[in-house]
Amino acid sequence: PVIMLLSDDDDAEPGKYVEGDTAWSLSMVNDKLSIEAKSYWETVRQWPRVTAKKFDLRAGLLRIIQNVFPGASLHLVGSSQNGFDRVGSDMDACLLLGHHNMTGGDWSKTRSTNKEAVRALMYLRSILCANRWFTNFKLIPAKVPILVFFDRYSNVSVDLNIGNHNGIKNTHYTRVYTEADQRVPILGIIIKQWAKKNKINDASNGTLSSYALVLMVIRYLQACKPPVVPCLHKQCPEAIAKWFGPNSDVNMLSMHDCARDFKFSPSGNKQSL
Repeated sequence: PVIMLLSDDDDAEPGKYVEGDTAWSLSMVNDKLSIEAKSYWETVRQWPRVTAKKFDLRAGLLRIIQNVFPGASLHLVGSSQNGFDRVGSDMDACLLLGHHNMTGGDWSKTRSTNKEAVRALMYLRSILCANRWFTNFKLIPAKVPILVFFDRYSNVSVDLNIGNHNGIKNTHYTRVYTEADQRVPILGIIIKQWAKKNKINDASNGTLSSYALVLMVIRYLQACKPPVVPCLHKQCPEAIAKWFGPNSDVNMLSMHDCARDFKFSPSGNKQSL
C-alpha cells in the first residue's frame, strides 16, 4: 500500500478520505491507489497550527534582525510557503538586508558574495545566541551559505540564508501551481517522500533538490493529455513578468498573494491520482 511504502513515521496513520466535489476526485471512488495517495497527503501535510507557528517565528526573528539591520526583510521559502510542506519540515527562510551589508556597501544593488553572506550570518548568529529560545547553531558555508538553528519555543528548526532572490521567486512560482489543481501538491509531496526514501533528494550529494523534484512533477502534469495544469509562461505572460520578471520586487511577493493574478480555467483532465 502507498502508506506503508512512503511513511517513515512509526505512528503515522492513513488520513480519512473525504469525497470532494471536483470531477477528478469523484473518479477516485473505486480507485484504491488514489484514495491511499490522497489519504497519505491528508495525513502528512503540515497542519495549519504549525504553519501559524512558523509565521509567528518569522515575525519574531524579523523584529530582532531589524534592530541591527533596519529595512531588512525576511521571507519564508521552500515547502513552508509553496504548498508542498509536510509534518516535521524545517522552516526555510531568506533574509534580504536591503541597503546594509557587512562592508558598508549597498547590498540591494550588488549581489552578495559567498564571503559576505558568511560574515553576515556569523554576525547574526552572535545576536541570536543572546536569545534563550534559540539553540543548536550551525553555519554551513555552502554555495548558498545557511545558518541552521532550533527554536525551542515553537519546536521548529530554521534554515536561514541571505540574498537568495531567486529562491523567493521560485517558492511563489511553484505555489501558484498548487493553487491551480489539488493534484499538484498531493503528487508533489508523494514524489518528495519517495525520493527521500530512496536517498535521491540531496543536491549537496549530487542527487535532486526538492525544487527540482517539484518542477518535474509540474512538467509531467503539464504534459498530460489533456493537461492538468497549464504553462504559466504561455497562459499568463503579463502576470509572470509582473511577479517573477527580472525587474519584479520580491518584497511584494510576501505582501500579496500573487496567485490571484493567475486566472485558471478548470482542467479538462478528470483523471484520478
